[in-house]
Amino acid sequence: MRVMVLVKASKDSEAGRMPNEKLLADMMAYNEELVKAGVMKAGEGLHPSSKGARVKFSGDRRTARKGPFADGNDLVAGFWLWEVDSLDDAIAWLKRCPNPHPEDTEVEIRPLFEAADFGEEMTPELRAQEEKLRAEVAEQSPDACPAAEPGRTVAGSMNPVVHFEMPYDDGARMAAFYEAAFDWQTRTLGEEMGNYVLATTTESDEGRSTTPGAINGGFYPRKPDWPAQHPSVVIAVDDIQASMKKARDAGGEVLGDPMEIPGIGLYVAFVDTEGNGATMLQPSG
Repeated sequence: MRVMVLVKASKDSEAGRMPNEKLLADMMAYNEELVKAGVMKAGEGLHPSSKGARVKFSGDRRTARKGPFADGNDLVAGFWLWEVDSLDDAIAWLKRCPNPHPEDTEVEIRPLFEAADFGEEMTPELRAQEEKLRAEVAEQSPDACPAAEPGRTVAGSMNPVVHFEMPYDDGARMAAFYEAAFDWQTRTLGEEMGNYVLATTTESDEGRSTTPGAINGGFYPRKPDWPAQHPSVVIAVDDIQASMKKARDAGGEVLGDPMEIPGIGLYVAFVDTEGNGATMLQPSG
């Protein structure tokens, strides 16, 4: 049984306020439980309605209207797609979820329609067409093509470069330089995320490059006790422990143990046989 789990919006989410580090960490741990249990198939947070739009259908007419929308509890701030044994199973899983918002929150569970639910109206021809479409979607999914979406890889595939990083002494100065010299867009995440500066170098959707071969990156504050602080690339891997062993076996040096970045994944730096520093990332989810 497949269900959609809908997190309703709050005043904070509609104002664009991001969750704090504790909530991100708690939610990450919960998502890991869902993934390990084979329950979670997808899940994403949504921008506030002020960044969205609606299209009204009236006969042949189509009327578009941009947000924000004042629909109260009808607005959605995020969702999961789960596969569970029953509605009660979904309820039991949801009760274990951290509260997605600082205030009282309502989360809705809605079962998905399956082909059998349509009865005789779903003719053998339509059923065959649906199965064909599902197969085409599966072929086009990121899991079928590791480079199609940064951070997604499959076993046995090459591990793609998905991100770059550079250290800074003055974050505002560095951001201003790359904005002026290369027309990049930058955004500082604040103290809760270590004053990390996101650097967007190309047309992107939800932080992911939509230009084939291009990647985005970020700048981090230089610290005296951090190893390998120099420009580097981030390589996505499926299993960070296995990849660490492969790097060591190939003659490289792994610098410490993996660190968890809430909402991003497990991350560790390494040095290759020529002294070049880089990092590997096991994406969350």
